[in-house]
Amino acid sequence: MHARTVNRCANPDCGAVTSGQTDDPYSAVNVGEAAHIYGAHPGSARYDPRMTSDERSAISNAIWLCSNCHKLVLACAGSALWHRPLRRRSRRVIS
Repeated sequence: MHARTVNRCANPDCGAVTSGQTDDPYSAVNVGEAAHIYGAHPGSARYDPRMTSDERSAISNAIWLCSNCHKLVLACAGSALWHRPLRRRSRRVIS
């Protein structure tokens, strides 16, 4: 998933790099975390009962965030709006 986001946090107000080099030339450090855009289970943040189980578990319901923004998203409903700017930014970086 991180490759789909150009290794950057999907929060449009952040954009932090989520992976980088280590002293070992064969490894990298990862500070990114996957999150659901809409909650996966009843009672979870941003859960939408109108979605099917397949829709909730689909890659289109996932977002890549830095660990700081992931913690913020767990506390609020903001991530549902972040996936559109992320896709536009990813296309600009690649093209």
